[in-house]
Amino acid sequence: STVTTVMTNFKTSLMIPFVDEEGSLPKVCAGLTALGIVGAGVGLLMPKNQHLSELWYQDISSMIGYAYFVYWSVCFYPQVIMNYRRKATSGLSKDFAILNFMGWSFYSAYISSMYFDHEIKDMYHERFGGHSTVQSNDVMFAVHAMTLSFIYLVQIAYYGDGPKVFLRLKFFTWVLVLGMGIPTVLGVILLWMGVLANEQWLNYFYMLSMFKLTCTFTKYSKQVMLNYKRQSTSGWNIWYNFLECTGGSLSLIQIVFDSLDMHDMTGITGNLAKFILGFATLFFDAIFFTQHYVLYPAKNVEDEASTQEIPKFIGDQFASAEIYSKSDHTSFEESSLNGSLNGSV
Repeated sequence: STVTTVMTNFKTSLMIPFVDEEGSLPKVCAGLTALGIVGAGVGLLMPKNQHLSELWYQDISSMIGYAYFVYWSVCFYPQVIMNYRRKATSGLSKDFAILNFMGWSFYSAYISSMYFDHEIKDMYHERFGGHSTVQSNDVMFAVHAMTLSFIYLVQIAYYGDGPKVFLRLKFFTWVLVLGMGIPTVLGVILLWMGVLANEQWLNYFYMLSMFKLTCTFTKYSKQVMLNYKRQSTSGWNIWYNFLECTGGSLSLIQIVFDSLDMHDMTGITGNLAKFILGFATLFFDAIFFTQHYVLYPAKNVEDEASTQEIPKFIGDQFASAEIYSKSDHTSFEESSLNGSLNGSV
């Protein structure tokens, strides 16, 4: 029947981001549309922001917010699945992965405090005179992103040389890790001991939000440089950027429209991390798109010499599907890549 056909096509489109590695325009449009429908539907069912003045816009804002939540959350899965298929993480920068995890950890703490902690909310209201634009979808996304970022680290260790692989981080990455990690721990100790006034908790969480932005700008530069050195984006799933770009755009739309609805632009200045984060992702996504489709398009085709059985997630749940993968799973050391790959990765 027509309904069955529509549902089958919708289900197939919904799973495209999880199994596709090409990023062709028809597949991108189909996949993004299906995920957007799911996100909007979830938004209609979830709690609304009661601080928004218009009832009809509470629904719209929730739909936009959960659509961005779905896009930005799903963006982590294609890379995880690709790593599993290839049994390697040679195209994924470990410096990117460690900064990615730290950044989302900082952001999770910041967003959660702004949403759950009534004392922090009171401090925010006293400082800005309005209400924070942080919503439930922001919290769910941040915690989910932190969890998936940790899986990146597990995969790098599992398919590499174990946890010791992270001892080979770039010097500048170590500077960032220690430069942000030490103040984070020290700040909590000083606040709990009463050395710093209790009112400084809001500033502490704003510090974490700035650390998140620092991680965002630096982590992407690590991956961009790795792609440049390898003259390829093979091993990096471009769906990450399509989903992130769409999610980032909707995140910006939500925070701007929410602020306009409340007639209070402190919704942006008081949640500056979310606002800047959206622009930062769009900027770097443009670079990744240029690398993948313009600079190194001929070097992104996987070797189709062998296949393996993995779950496809299309049709019947966890149906068996034959996919192409690398014939040689030997990991390339970043230091041995002299500007180009020897053949297809």
